[in-house]
Amino acid sequence: MSNPADTPNGATPQAAPQPAPRGVVLLVYAMGGAILVMVALLILGLSLGWHKKGGEAPAAADPTAPLAAASAPAEAPGGAVVPLEVETAAESRLYTIAGSGDRVALHVAAPTGDEIIVIDTAANRVISRILLKPKGGPGPR
Repeated sequence: MSNPADTPNGATPQAAPQPAPRGVVLLVYAMGGAILVMVALLILGLSLGWHKKGGEAPAAADPTAPLAAASAPAEAPGGAVVPLEVETAAESRLYTIAGSGDRVALHVAAPTGDEIIVIDTAANRVISRILLKPKGGPGPR
């Protein structure tokens, strides 16, 4: 029978195993603890519904405040839909429409010149009008 410090194929002694450095051991324990904390947060988040899109609607502003009254659209009773009327030039037509989130952009072709109208559908108001001017040509009339 051979001595445990000997290699199996010769009389050369094996090196004794060295303990891991203290920093590496602490790093392993810290990373293991971090994994446990992250798993606990994941379970907590899923149980509280943090994975759902959106959230609670923001609280309505005070309608008696002057700024809120000026910027808030008129609401119909019973939650009915309030149409938004956008004034355009005579004989104009809708060329294209594009939307992203609560914003809609309308490209309106008119005899007086094309324009892009940006509408905030959440607030039910026009937020921007962009007049298109051909390069080198006359501007909108």
